[in-house]
Parts: sequence; structure tokens; C-alpha cells
Amino acid sequence: MQITTSQSVSAQQALSGTANTTNKELDRDAFLKLLTTQMQAQDPLNPMDNTQFVSQLSQFTSLERLESMSSSLNTLAMSTASNTSAQMVSFIGKNIDIARSDITLDGSRQHTPARLALADDASQITISIKDDSGKIVRTIEMGRNEAGEVDLEWDGLADDGSPLEEGNYTISVQALNEEGDRVDTQVITKRRVSGVSFEQGLPRLELEGLEDQPASLGEVQQVTQEG
Repeated sequence: MQITTSQSVSAQQALSGTANTTNKELDRDAFLKLLTTQMQAQDPLNPMDNTQFVSQLSQFTSLERLESMSSSLNTLAMSTASNTSAQMVSFIGKNIDIARSDITLDGSRQHTPARLALADDASQITISIKDDSGKIVRTIEMGRNEAGEVDLEWDGLADDGSPLEEGNYTISVQALNEEGDRVDTQVITKRRVSGVSFEQGLPRLELEGLEDQPASLGEVQQVTQEG
């Protein structure tokens, strides 16, 4: 059978036209099939240019590397997700210290354990406790404290001495040094982990008393004893 130049050109054009889209549309088997077809159909009197052949082989090598890399990344992602899930489940039933300013007051006027982390010495500390409407219901004045952590002590009463309803409250803190400059302060609360959920692929810790406000791993300061 005679192989015409037009057949060779057609095969070359078919491969050339698909080479640029190989990564998106063709797998390696299809690519090899096209390359083999081109070699079989080429005109012996006008064979494929060596430069073009090397270029197409380079494209195939790049495709091979991309597929191998994709497979490795998928395996790594699955392994990481599995390890993360196992790690998150281990939090259930344990107490964690998190950077949160939300506290819960129960019926016996006991509140979520909380403490203040002072970045520097403070000569004056004002703690404002707000209800779920944002209203300040109690103001606590603290004296001088050195840099470090200070436990929050609150009797569950309002400024007028009346007992407050059980529920969730928010703490805000203003700490000043001797020069009247602000001292960076972080509120740390202790919560029990009741479950684990995932939001847009990211793990979240569900907290007792704050079921609608799960915590991220980045908020966890410390994992303490089981509740």
C-alpha cells in the first residue's frame, strides 16, 4: 500500500493539534496511540523531523510527570485527611483552652473558667461583662497585675447585686500600664469538646455551651484533662 504525503501531513497535524491540549483532554495511552499512528503513517521519503519528534516526546514526558505528581498529591491529601480526622476525634470529651471571650453562666451562678493573658505589666484592668444583646451588665475593676495570666473571678451578679440569668455572656478587657498606654490582653476560656464537624473541608471542634460556634484548631491554646 502506498502511503501518501497527505496522509503523513494529516497524522502530523492531528498529533500537533492535540499535543497542546493533551494535559487537559488526553491521557497518556491516547497520546501514545496518536504518536504511533503518526509514525506508521509518515511518508518514508519525508519522515518526521527529529526536532518535532523530540518535542512531542518531551510533551509526553511532561504529561507523565504531571500524572505521577497528581497521583502522589491525591495520596498525600487522603493520608493527611485521615490523620486529621483521627486527631480531631481524639479531642472529644476533653477540655481545651481557647482564645475566646465567650463564657456561659449556669443556674448556680458558676461560669465558664476564664483567665486573662497580659502581655505586659498593668496598673489598671477593667473587665466588662456583656449579655447577648451587647449590654454591659457587670463591670469589674482589678488593680495592679504583672505580665502573665490572671484568673477571672465573677460571682454571677449584675452591678446592682441582682443575680443574672443563666446563658452566654461576653468579656471585654481594657488594661493600661502606668503611662496610660494599652496593654495587649487575650481572654482564654476553658471548654469541653462535645464533637467534631467539617466546614468546607476544614475540621471544627464543637463546644459544650457554644454549639453554634465551633472552634478551629488555631484557637486551641492547650488540651487539658478529660471532662
